[in-house]
Amino acid sequence: MYEDETVSVNSEVRYISLELMKIAAKEKRNFKEVAGEFVDNVYYMHQLIQHGSDTTASVVEAKRATRR
Repeated sequence: MYEDETVSVNSEVRYISLELMKIAAKEKRNFKEVAGEFVDNVYYMHQLIQHGSDTTASVVEAKRATRR
């Protein structure tokens, strides 16, 4: 990864972290919990984009439900 890409990625991570901290504070929840939910949603979206089928969505949703 080039230095300018690293700077850009670090900037995005800082921005996302700040937004997640705001959500955690607003909802009076732990940052780790909110961040974990965000990561779950990222993987969920990735699966939907990658496979694009209702079957995949229901499998991913079922997996998410068991993690709660």
